[in-house]
Amino acid sequence: DYSKAHLLKAQLSKRGQDVNETVEHMRVAIKNQPDPLKKILLYDKLAEVELDAGDYVGSLTTLEQALKLKLGKTASSRDRID
Repeated sequence: DYSKAHLLKAQLSKRGQDVNETVEHMRVAIKNQPDPLKKILLYDKLAEVELDAGDYVGSLTTLEQALKLKLGKTASSRDRID
């Protein structure tokens, strides 16, 4: 699983205190995650890393992306019910 591999690389980068590399690997993991719910969880983890690094704008932007994905998923679920 390509997404999981990048998530593991991100975790290793975080241990090494390389925030830029951690963020890069997490973004690749998000991009390659086909499951929308797992993708939302990855966005949440990325936002936490960005927040811890002091990148408040990046963290908010990441959370907005997760929210858009969640709202899109909710809207499409409603469409199927009707």
